Order: sequence, then structure tokens, then C-alpha cells
Amino acid sequence: MSLILELEDRVLKGGQVTYEEALLLTEAPEKEALYAAADRIRAHFHGNRIDLCSIVNARSGRCSENCKWCSQSKFHQTDIEVYDLIEPETAVRQALQNEQAGVKKFSLVTSGRTISPHHLEKLCSIYDTLRTRSRLELCASMGLLDREKMQRLYDSGIRNYHCNIETAPSYFARMCSTHTIEKKEQTLRYARQVGMKRCSGGIIGMGETMA
Repeated sequence: MSLILELEDRVLKGGQVTYEEALLLTEAPEKEALYAAADRIRAHFHGNRIDLCSIVNARSGRCSENCKWCSQSKFHQTDIEVYDLIEPETAVRQALQNEQAGVKKFSLVTSGRTISPHHLEKLCSIYDTLRTRSRLELCASMGLLDREKMQRLYDSGIRNYHCNIETAPSYFARMCSTHTIEKKEQTLRYARQVGMKRCSGGIIGMGETMA
């Protein structure tokens, strides 16, 4: 219990928890106290606010990557709907409907390792339309991009880029062999370099250890 309170106080004052301390927390028997401390930290830094982002799948299926967690990989047999790039009118209509429902952020998401220059221009034209017809904060999730493509997205009005890290660097190669976690990290660095905020998540329960 003393460790939980000590670490809570440190984080509230701007400090960080070490890797070793984090492992100790996973073994702490006072789980309710741990959850309560985490909730107080959340309330301190973020309040009771949920940030919503509505996404539209702008290209579905036939992905060349073999990520074990993903239903859109061509290596897996799934019943997902498969289609090429979404029609601009459809994307704009869905975005405006979401805005009317109270959503503040909107993102186009594409399957695949990356996007071609041709598809990039089509997607950017959708964002250009949304900039003039909505007040949405624009986001994107389009795989592994170089800095030039990232800059093009920024110029079209995108201010948030999403690229999941998925799992620990030490475990990533067991989940995917067609690209590396370093490629994902580099994509996020490019997003930061051009001035975007970054959104990155992970999946717990793919066979990894707590460590």
C-alpha cells in the first residue's frame, strides 16, 4: 500500500514510474487501492472528459501484412467486407452525419502497409472538402508513411495521426514479420516532426507475459 501511495504522489508531481516499479505494482495484492490511485491520477490530469473520434474504414481488406491480430490481413480467412478506396461523397456524408451527432474528431482509416501517392491525393481531397464544410478536427490512420506523405496529410488539414505500437518491442516480431515496430515508431516520429499530435494504442492478451 505504501508503494502505491508513494508512486501516486510522484506521478501527481510530474514524475514517472520505473519499469521495475511497474512490475511490482502488477503483483500488489491491494488491487482496489491501485485502481483508486490510478483513477485519481486520471482525474487530476484529464478530469471527467472523454475525447471521441469517429472513424470510417476508407479501404478494407487485402492487406499485405501478416499481423496476427488483424482481420484485414490477406493471410487470414475472415468474413469482412472487402473494397477499394471509399467514394468521396460517401466519406463526406458520413463525416457530416457524425458531426451532427456531436462528434468533434473524424478519421479515415485504410487497410494496408501504406498508401500510394494516387490514393493519398484522393484522400487529401476528401479532407480538403471537410475543412470547408465542417468544423471537425481531422485525423488519419493510413499505415507506415514517410515524412513527405505525412507532410501532405498535414497540409490537407490533418492534425492527429494514429499508428498503433500494438505490443512490446521484444514481442512484436512474434506477432508480425512483414514489418517491424521500428517502422511504426518512425511513422510516429514523422507525424510529430510535421506538427501532428499522435494517437497510439496496444492490445493486451496476445500471449505476452506481464513483463
